[in-house]
Amino acid sequence: MQVIFLLTKAGVTQRDIGKVIALGPELLGCSIAHKLDVNVKYFLSLGISLRLLGDMIADFPMLLRYNIDVLRPKYQYLRRTMVRPLQDLIEFPRFFSYSLDGRIIPRHKILVENRINFELRYMLTDTDEEFVERVQAAIERRRRFESGVTDNYSSDSETNGSIEGAGIDVSVEDNPFSDTEIEKENSQRLFI
Repeated sequence: MQVIFLLTKAGVTQRDIGKVIALGPELLGCSIAHKLDVNVKYFLSLGISLRLLGDMIADFPMLLRYNIDVLRPKYQYLRRTMVRPLQDLIEFPRFFSYSLDGRIIPRHKILVENRINFELRYMLTDTDEEFVERVQAAIERRRRFESGVTDNYSSDSETNGSIEGAGIDVSVEDNPFSDTEIEKENSQRLFI
């Protein structure tokens, strides 16, 4: 019954159902009425389409096992305090697996204090030591950028060999803003 529910009501595709069961065999023991259906309805109520929800479940089957009381405050913090788009959650459903008070809030505060922004996966998956290194590298890149020092970012230790690998958005091509507006925007937000 759970497999049929996942295929027909949770957006999981035929292609992904084996992966979902292999990664989350516990789903087969969950109550459809009291757990799976409740969680599916919650995610759909957030504006996530059925197809995208199926992709999220394929990526992280445990998503359907969390209590709504655990999901809701994390979602509210993501959207209201972090001011992140829903797409961030769709791309990284494992966000819900991290402790709100133990990891999400403290790391978000560090990013805000240092005026930097990481994709959720880079913000949360690193160890504390790796996170501190990533923050320091981003601060140094921003400092060099703001001071006008150019660098080819070829250091493997900083960006895995490419600026794209760092997820930095500092392009200014075809921008309708004046140079002053561009400098102001870039000094306010550097995406990592």
